[in-house]
Amino acid sequence: MTTIQSRTKVFFYLLSFIALLTAVFFLIQNILKELSMGLVLLVLLINIFLMYKELKEEETGKTEEIEDNLENE
Repeated sequence: MTTIQSRTKVFFYLLSFIALLTAVFFLIQNILKELSMGLVLLVLLINIFLMYKELKEEETGKTEEIEDNLENE
């Protein structure tokens, strides 16, 4: 993982945390319930999608690495 990728992840997760805090605040104050629930759902879905994508990339990277090692032997 490069430095840019790790910085991007940290920035994304900070934004996600702020969005969740804002949504929880709105829910506690009974303001914009639909918007806050939608925001929570959106953040969760994006995080799940990104984790799935990252796991797939890691899996394909490992299989390509194994194939390269087998070819070099």
